[in-house]
Amino acid sequence: MQKVLVTGVSSGIGNATVKYLIEKGYKVYGSVRKQEDAVKMNKLFPQHFEALVFDVRNEEAVSAAAKKLTEKLKGDGLTGLVNNAGIAVSGPLQMVKMEDFEKQFDVNVFGLMRVTKAFLPLLGAQENHPIKPGKIINISSISGRFTMPFVTPYSASKFAVESLTDGLRRELLLYGIDVVSLQPGPIQSAIWGKAKDDLKPYPGTIYEPILEQGNRLIADSEKMAIPAIKVAKRIEKILRKNSSTRYVISGQKITHYLTFWVPARVADFIIKIAFKRAVKKFKKG
Repeated sequence: MQKVLVTGVSSGIGNATVKYLIEKGYKVYGSVRKQEDAVKMNKLFPQHFEALVFDVRNEEAVSAAAKKLTEKLKGDGLTGLVNNAGIAVSGPLQMVKMEDFEKQFDVNVFGLMRVTKAFLPLLGAQENHPIKPGKIINISSISGRFTMPFVTPYSASKFAVESLTDGLRRELLLYGIDVVSLQPGPIQSAIWGKAKDDLKPYPGTIYEPILEQGNRLIADSEKMAIPAIKVAKRIEKILRKNSSTRYVISGQKITHYLTFWVPARVADFIIKIAFKRAVKKFKKG
């Protein structure tokens, strides 16, 4: 039975991926931050699943989990590692607290590297590895290719994930380990409520009218978000077949168009017009 580790499985893409991979015959190890989530997940998936409790920000906990899994596998290895754990920090850059910005990178970037480094030996980054080298799939975002206002901390972290994906893939060629990036657009997830909450603490600032409109745009994006199962299916396909280096998964054609085809200055102009309209609408009440 092929074995895969997925981080951040308590909800969203991670949870959908666990469910789908189990249905497809994989043994899945999934990371959660809390023991109660581990109990819940083990009950939800009583067969072919095992929860690992660690926070990707805690290097000691990550290393301990890797050691525990290595002992459990008894010389066997992992078919894949899905770096899914992540958070989204939003707000005007000049007003986002540096501790929140640092947390954004600690989870999405440094956390990804802590996990990858700890579990690389199980993927084949060692001499005389007993099984075929595994694959690493990093869950990035369309935001890792196009930066919208007020989600720059998240976007910057995903730009970093894109660079790490390319660097890891090229450096791990010596072991035969492939590294792929998935770039989802809006996905059905609890993250939308958090995004709207993050944009609330700025009343009375120059950004208030724009952020009020921004929350309406978030609500519209939430309505058009695609199910997490679509990402899960792509993950399984990548694990099973040779793949490209990155994939975009989005239900919004306009986002895809802006990401790949619109020049930066043109995008700036479009955003500026949207800002002016938001301010005008706000003043009218």
